Amino acid sequence: MTRIRLFVAAVAVGVALSTAVPAAAGGEGPPIPALDHRISLELRDAVPQKVFETFGKLLASPGKGSPAGPVVHVKVKPGIEGKLTICLRDVTVRTTLRAICESLECSLTWRRDGDDYLLVVSPAKDAAARKETNHEQPASLDQPVDLKLEGAKLTSVLRTVGGITNRKVLIDEALDDRVVSLTVKETPVREVLDRLCSQAGCTWAETKLGVLTFSPR
Repeated sequence: MTRIRLFVAAVAVGVALSTAVPAAAGGEGPPIPALDHRISLELRDAVPQKVFETFGKLLASPGKGSPAGPVVHVKVKPGIEGKLTICLRDVTVRTTLRAICESLECSLTWRRDGDDYLLVVSPAKDAAARKETNHEQPASLDQPVDLKLEGAKLTSVLRTVGGITNRKVLIDEALDDRVVSLTVKETPVREVLDRLCSQAGCTWAETKLGVLTFSPR
């Protein structure tokens, strides 16, 4: 079981990205070997356009013992606002992209372009862009995570957790202005959610379809 280390800060500057040895392919998505490479990623107040352009280059680069993959062109549609602060350790590129989009409230659509691919990043409110279907099973809420939060916006943290665990997250708008600070090690996701809600004055539940819902207490 892979432990996920997650860091979300209120204010930070800079970008760092490092690739690791590729993992075995698995899950849904285009047959791009680099999607299953495991990476460590730290973004602090990063501009979304630049982040996705960097991933386009990463997806086309060869891993250890692997040939270069197809070229990936990235198109970011207008309407994706804000900056991104997130840190992930030893997770696949596909999981990282999902977590980033959960944080930014955007959607990813893959399109074939000859031998290459076009990745379209759209605001989540653009219903027409939600053509990608994700068949991966939700990750267990019992998986351990390392978490360090420093005055982080609650909704951003919850969306990031949803992206990492491959779960849809529904958050009551009354929680938009709440912030949390928390540091835990090797703690199950469900316990982390309990502690976050205890601090922020909210409750959470998991539906039969695996959706995580958050409401004010």
